[in-house]
Amino acid sequence: MQAAEMDFLQRVAGLFLRDKYIPASPLTAIFSLLSQSEGVRESNTTEGPGLSENSKATTHTNGFQETCHAANLQDAIQRISAAVDTLTGELSCKRGKNASLTDEKSRMVEQNLRQIVESTLQVFFDLNNNVPGFDVLDIFGVLDSLRLGNDSDPEFIRLWFSVKMIPLLPYVNGNFLNQLSKQNFSCTSFQEIIQAFGSQKASMDRDTQQAVFTYFIKPFLSRNDSTDPGCVSSITGSQAWLKANLGDFSDFATVQDLQAFNPNLSTVSANCRC
Repeated sequence: MQAAEMDFLQRVAGLFLRDKYIPASPLTAIFSLLSQSEGVRESNTTEGPGLSENSKATTHTNGFQETCHAANLQDAIQRISAAVDTLTGELSCKRGKNASLTDEKSRMVEQNLRQIVESTLQVFFDLNNNVPGFDVLDIFGVLDSLRLGNDSDPEFIRLWFSVKMIPLLPYVNGNFLNQLSKQNFSCTSFQEIIQAFGSQKASMDRDTQQAVFTYFIKPFLSRNDSTDPGCVSSITGSQAWLKANLGDFSDFATVQDLQAFNPNLSTVSANCRC
């Protein structure tokens, strides 16, 4: 493992260890995951006693050059991201089932996990050298990370959004949002995402805000394959329904949209484009 990569991982580990909020043992997974490929390369370059020193030097140099390939960089990022997902799942478990962490410690661990994603993203762009043809959201496995928890649990969804989505919001696009709308969210989980998107609305440009409504909110509320189409059964009152299901994005909806989402809507007094 190169010195720069080891230094980065040590700094990542430091985010956790500085306050001793979680044990050090899960962090060894990050080091071992990234060292496994290095160990394989070393074993592949080991030859019999007849190998000359020049041959050994050449083999080592070739192995070092291979680490400059973009595919190796993306693979390393994916493994760090997967380790963050595992730790996020552990945090969700400890926070939800037996409350073994205090609220303050939980918030600190959540912040540390988000900082790892932010730092990893920065390292990725620093080392990527503007290589085209990659999808940041796919490399970081944002949708895949939903599988590590219960996507019907609004608290898990809130944690997922905080750790994985907030650092990567600048790279959200219509295709990703459309895929997100097809996830098996409960209405309470969907409403948690609407609230989370709303909390970040000021940092989005107008096109991204429009995309959240067009490619996520509208397709989800239009689905007929959920237990509560339109998320209407658990909310009383038009204003309450609008706030819960459209949040700060209601101004992108037309009267026709609202009536299609909720035929029982008694008034259209929201800030919509009528």
